[in-house]
Amino acid sequence: MSAINVLIVADGNRFTFDPTSTTTEGVFTINAFIGALQASTDPVFTVAKAHRRGATNHEQHVTIPGNFTFTPADLTSYDVMCLFGDEGYNDGGLEPGSSPLMPDELIAIADFMESGGGVFAVGDHDGLGAYMCGDIPRVRTMRKWYEAEHPRAGFPSNWSTGGIVGGETRLLPRTDTLRPDSADGKFYFYGQSDPTPQPITAIAPVHPVLQGPSGTITQFPDHMHEGEAITAPAAFLTGPQITYNGATLGTRSFTEYPNVAGHQETPRVVATVTEIPGHTTVGQGGAYTSVATDTPPKTIGAISAYDGYNAGVGRVLTGSTFHHYMDINVTGDPTSASTTPGVGPTNSNLGLPPDALNGMLAYYVNAVMWLSRLAKTCSLWVDKSTFGVDEVEETKTYGDAFWVVLDGFSPSELGSTVPTFSGAFAGIVGASGIIAGTPVFENMAAQWMPQRILIPCTIKFPASALSAFPTGSAGPFFELLQANILLGGTSYSAQADIELVAGADPYFNNVDPTQDNVFWLSQDLRVFTLTAGTNPPSVAGATLSTANPTMLDANAGYAFVQQLITNLNSGYSDPGGTDPFASVLPNQSGALTGDSSVTPHDASGNINYNFAVARVRLSGGPTGSTASNVRVFFRMFLTQSNDTDFQPTTTYASNPDAQGRPGSPVSDAATDTIPFFATGNYPSINDYAGLNVNNRPVSAGAGGHVWAYFGCFLNVYDTNNVVNNQSVPSRLMGTHHCIVAEIAYDGAPIVNTNGVTMSPENSDKLAQRNLQVTASDNPGASATHRIPQTFDLRPSRPVLAGSSELLDLPDELMIDWGNTPVGSTASIYWPQVDAAKVLKLATRMYPVHQLSASDAHTLQCPVTAGATYVPIPPGAGQNFAGLFTVDLPPTVVKGQAFRIVVRRVSTRQVSERTVNAQQPGTRARVGVNGDGRDKAMLNWRYVVGTFQVTIPVSTHDVLLEPEENTLAIMKWRLSQTAPSDRWYPVLQRYISYLAGRVNGLGGNAGSIEPSPLGVPPKPAHVHVEHTREFTGKVSSIGYDRFGDFDGFRLLSEDGCEHTFRSCEHAVEDVVRCAWRERDVITVIVHRHELHVPVSIVLRRAPRLH
Repeated sequence: MSAINVLIVADGNRFTFDPTSTTTEGVFTINAFIGALQASTDPVFTVAKAHRRGATNHEQHVTIPGNFTFTPADLTSYDVMCLFGDEGYNDGGLEPGSSPLMPDELIAIADFMESGGGVFAVGDHDGLGAYMCGDIPRVRTMRKWYEAEHPRAGFPSNWSTGGIVGGETRLLPRTDTLRPDSADGKFYFYGQSDPTPQPITAIAPVHPVLQGPSGTITQFPDHMHEGEAITAPAAFLTGPQITYNGATLGTRSFTEYPNVAGHQETPRVVATVTEIPGHTTVGQGGAYTSVATDTPPKTIGAISAYDGYNAGVGRVLTGSTFHHYMDINVTGDPTSASTTPGVGPTNSNLGLPPDALNGMLAYYVNAVMWLSRLAKTCSLWVDKSTFGVDEVEETKTYGDAFWVVLDGFSPSELGSTVPTFSGAFAGIVGASGIIAGTPVFENMAAQWMPQRILIPCTIKFPASALSAFPTGSAGPFFELLQANILLGGTSYSAQADIELVAGADPYFNNVDPTQDNVFWLSQDLRVFTLTAGTNPPSVAGATLSTANPTMLDANAGYAFVQQLITNLNSGYSDPGGTDPFASVLPNQSGALTGDSSVTPHDASGNINYNFAVARVRLSGGPTGSTASNVRVFFRMFLTQSNDTDFQPTTTYASNPDAQGRPGSPVSDAATDTIPFFATGNYPSINDYAGLNVNNRPVSAGAGGHVWAYFGCFLNVYDTNNVVNNQSVPSRLMGTHHCIVAEIAYDGAPIVNTNGVTMSPENSDKLAQRNLQVTASDNPGASATHRIPQTFDLRPSRPVLAGSSELLDLPDELMIDWGNTPVGSTASIYWPQVDAAKVLKLATRMYPVHQLSASDAHTLQCPVTAGATYVPIPPGAGQNFAGLFTVDLPPTVVKGQAFRIVVRRVSTRQVSERTVNAQQPGTRARVGVNGDGRDKAMLNWRYVVGTFQVTIPVSTHDVLLEPEENTLAIMKWRLSQTAPSDRWYPVLQRYISYLAGRVNGLGGNAGSIEPSPLGVPPKPAHVHVEHTREFTGKVSSIGYDRFGDFDGFRLLSEDGCEHTFRSCEHAVEDVVRCAWRERDVITVIVHRHELHVPVSIVLRRAPRLH
């Protein structure tokens, strides 16, 4: 956002722009207000000061010298005008030197407002301020400007001074919002300057101007006689236009409150103040006033707001009194403090206390920022910006490859207009190569409302486009794409570079239009689950053989995946043959639970094993191709994440090979991602030691294509799987996880260029599965319709305040609600983030938004039939641990499934394009509008990463057991998490929601013990009522005289010791591990055989202290 240009205009004899607080009676300075604007760095303000009596009053501190008059030329460079009016009638008489604005001045101000300029206007009691503000369109009807003794027909009269001193009688009383003196409890005329502010009441929904540094602003300075901010009288909503007869600008008419697309925007009072009833105020000289305040007390409007954005004009704010903005009230009156003990006012030279003062300074910034002009912009948001010739040869169509993004336009303004496209890339794909889809609105129902509009665009490559790609070892081509749209008679355009790269390198092809899959569920990366059993399961000739199907056998998992990859490579390498991802790997039609870390076993207690398989493609080209040492790395994120972009020092950390390229994956220091392997737990791996399961050559003959397979065992339930001194199961903070496969090939390394980080969105060397599944009950209790899921997000980079090249914008979440029912409520809990700061960013970035704060760290918004946007605050250090929750309405029914797509959007971080040198004459250089220049200043935004939330609706009998497993596992993970960990408060809230779901589904959340393997399965051959359970720790292990295992003893939680007999080696392995690790276990026995274990359940490891 560019700097907001502000013009502050005062009139009368009371106001001065003197930078030091004055000691002159009845003269007011405005330094706190001006200083708050000048101190702001986000947004940035430039402030000009003018005075209508500048020359008369010898005002030396104005920016515009002399007696200021409003002319069109004077106002064109400003975004906001702040008017502090003092001239008019007061106490029955006209303030000296008062003169109203001339018609030409009113026309100039009205034109300023019609063109989108914002106006803040304020006066005081009686008619103070009316001569500057009382005839301005909309301003005149949003506040009481005229005193009762000199009324104006059709306008409500303002409150008076009420006879503060003496016995004068006024037609209307005063509105006295003073608070009692902190020392003697009296109400003092000059107590408006003491450290006791008045409370204000924000009217729901809380207006953006009242969103303070620590929540809603609730305190304003008090004053002994305020005016009143109001909603517009009804007569002015339908009345005639206001007409001015200008001497030089002619006769002009303006509509008070315009109607747009069937909607008439009207002002609303956004905050009120209330008197303390029946008190009298000590005036000058210690005399009591003759008139007390009202009983019952008056409640009046303190702020009135008009959102002119919704009417195609500027916004307006008015206030009840200028004393809410004067230094005498905000920072104190230097001359009014009493020196006599017990006689007030006390400390009236101090002004507001720090909390109230900080709130007022924030309000000043909020108010002027909110009033700034509506920015109408067009930009490109690019999802897939890089295309390889090999993938395009296979796949010609890419849906939602980019969006044309219109900010500040209403649906009615867009109508049926569609963008057109130009530039070199548009020429490559041809007239039908870019297809604009159906626009996505924030609020389609509000046709009049300026908002963000996304126009999704599909790219379709014709066969002829393949000749436009570089060949051989040539570097990438960056081709200009320009979008153009004509709205309201104004042309808007936006540009981005599309990168075309050569082939003959190993690659993923993430999108297959015939499957209609999205790239974040890549067709070339699959996950699946096998359940151990007495009949071992097999896939492609590889068998998962375990000694005991109810005991985790990591070695069996690794042996299986190695054999599977060998068999796939030997039998399914021909793309013209059987596709194993379609017919061999199990459960690929849904593929929803393969990355789950909370489904450790089936109902019989048989262990689930999760695997990932990646398919790498290679094109032989005209002469054949061999890629040596093709490596594939597999990484799992702690939970769902949008940060899947290529960050080689953190989430994609690796050990280098001999050439300094990525040789093998490692976990970053923060453990934001965890590597998985096919040969063992980290670091005892051989995946990349010479030619091995995940490091192999790939060859394709001339004109041919080949598939090669790589894979890993997702060993997520094994507490012996340790990374960075923490067990993997204890660091998994969600139920489903983002999994990314990376092709690490020295001949074509992943390189972040042109200001855009590579990711599975735009790189053919990265593939991902990023799907969260959380079910809802039907009909069920409201808690079972609460859909919580954790997610991990790094802070935005620092923004460049005042920049106009999109670099002043933080990253943001783009939440596409899909078919989620309108009326649902969504929330984001970020315990490391101040929700008020996010709301401030949202107010700065978006014309309108529906975000609010339900607590200091939780954002909330309604689900719309479109998209919602959430700024990601800038910061440094740790990622933001988050909980994303959707509360569905009770109307959902079994069989429905809702889909939400969450994207992270960032700004390209360089100001100039990067292009590679080519032979002269071979290709036109990229430039603005294809003008042939080598450099062009432009910018665009791009999608960093995406995850999907799927919400199937089912019934309690299906959902209860999986939900109990999730609760038990998440309780255990919390027990393994230090209270200082960023995830600790997220897990606490998440578990509270899971407990509500379990109880709502008919379970008993309180009875579920923490366990890394979930709740114990009910043995099929033993009825529950015939079993007993003993929970505790193994105290000793027994062996007979031959050294054979013959049982163990358990010290239970009630202090008793129980002996159990067994000679099974599998039981010995379990109890030895529990004894060594001091784990809590539950032993289930038949009531007639109390010493013979039926099953053993690992409950939890020792709690951290």
